Amino acid sequence: MAGAGQSDWPSQFIALRPNPNQYARRSARVVAMLSELHKAGFQLLRVMPYMSPSGTAWRLKIGPAALFHRNHGAMMVSEFDLEHLRQPKLQAMAHASANYSSAEASDGTFFGWDDAKQDGTRELAHKFLQRFPVLAEQGHGWDYAYAGWYQRFHGLVEQGFYPYCFADTASVSRNGLHISNMRPSKWGEYPDKPALPLPPPGLFKTLLSFDNHG
Repeated sequence: MAGAGQSDWPSQFIALRPNPNQYARRSARVVAMLSELHKAGFQLLRVMPYMSPSGTAWRLKIGPAALFHRNHGAMMVSEFDLEHLRQPKLQAMAHASANYSSAEASDGTFFGWDDAKQDGTRELAHKFLQRFPVLAEQGHGWDYAYAGWYQRFHGLVEQGFYPYCFADTASVSRNGLHISNMRPSKWGEYPDKPALPLPPPGLFKTLLSFDNHG
């Protein structure tokens, strides 16, 4: 027999409608795009979510697991890292990374693509593989642990919660990602406190120095 309140679970845990905020809604489409790529066997593609310096835009950097730190699997190696600068292969991989900003919603583009304004997640995934061929090659492979973590990330975004690694007002943490609440008030209270632990370790051998991030 179902327990008290269990009949409300679907409406509490499943987002049945798109977020009415266009910035949140289009960002969620990019997050869903990567889920499609993970299903297609590109599970070595990872994300580094963070806030713009102004705090008004949520940004997403997509790169291969080879560029994410072992002690913080959501932090991509800095382009200013000395070891990175000494290795042309890493430089090429970093230059091939993809960058998305929620600010793009104002002109309806994704990754600056003018021909993707009406694309769904699978159309975006198809264009992504075509237009980021180096990144696609580096991201091809299976990582079930990270793909599972990413489903939790994706689920939070669908519910209106946007995780991020850092902002001008929030330093990188060893304890998990910060959460920005973009949940529409008409959706009601979410039954759980949103939280997201760190993803599985990345493959970049140099450890992230938390002291350099506040």
